Amino acid sequence: MAKWMVTVFLLFPLLGFSQAPPAQGPGPSGGRGFQGEPGGPRIMGTVASVGVDRITVKTGDGKEQTILLGAETRYREAQREIQLEDLKPGDHVFVMGRAGANNEITALAVRRVTEDQMQRFGGGGDRAFGEIIAIGKNQLTLRNRRQGERVVKINEQTTFMKQGQPATLADLKVGDRVMAVGKEVNGEFTATRIMSGMMGEGRWGGRGQRPEGNTGPGPQ
Repeated sequence: MAKWMVTVFLLFPLLGFSQAPPAQGPGPSGGRGFQGEPGGPRIMGTVASVGVDRITVKTGDGKEQTILLGAETRYREAQREIQLEDLKPGDHVFVMGRAGANNEITALAVRRVTEDQMQRFGGGGDRAFGEIIAIGKNQLTLRNRRQGERVVKINEQTTFMKQGQPATLADLKVGDRVMAVGKEVNGEFTATRIMSGMMGEGRWGGRGQRPEGNTGPGPQ
């Protein structure tokens, strides 16, 4: 689940989640934003079951995570607030939570998203992270501290996003930090999506820095 949590940390700002402490008072419709706890666990996946005080989410690696719900939990879809009663098995969700004792996670924010959003934001497939050190016609060469250099193949099905907007290979440059989502077959990784521009100053910061509030290693 670790790589999913790294992915979600990167992409929550694009989905309307803030890194500020939980708001006291009005929720999204009250103008205070859809906020969560810095450094808290982030999970994305598909709802497997819904209870009165918890939901079970199946993540991309096939594991199930029980997430506790409380009075402070806020629910949202697109630009509107929803309720726990609106969630059902099969829904795709992004969850921002707070870690507790015995590995329990309590949700501060639950956002229901579409199948298309799950695919666009890396909800499935293998991943490669790193800094671009070379750009070819049909491939990128990435480098990170843990894995060294890695070649990412590109084809006509590969899509690109930069700063949350559609882009092309020509928009990338050496030195950019990217996340590639795709499939590795026989040692060759081919990307279906390549995303950049989401790891700038203040989020992933300079070379080798970790995400704010995260005590674990970053993608490098």
